[in-house]
Amino acid sequence: MNNNDDLFVKVKMDGVAIARKIDLNAFNSYQMLTTALIHMFHNSVEIEEDIASYRLMYQHRDGHWHLGGDLPWEMFIRSVKRIHMVRTAN
Repeated sequence: MNNNDDLFVKVKMDGVAIARKIDLNAFNSYQMLTTALIHMFHNSVEIEEDIASYRLMYQHRDGHWHLGGDLPWEMFIRSVKRIHMVRTAN
């Protein structure tokens, strides 16, 4: 299992120039993580609408990109290297 430092990952969001670093220890589900990231990147936006317009993509430690939710949460936090919030076509 990873040590606590390994649970810090860099996050980018489409349309936002600055990346952030988050501690995955603070979350216990994909939904909780996605909601927190949208709040972090968008202050005072219609959050419910925004959640539906973004998908969580992550880079696995093997270098491949995957759609968030394809692994059980515990496996995800052990294998994620980076996160990218991608705007979906509406």
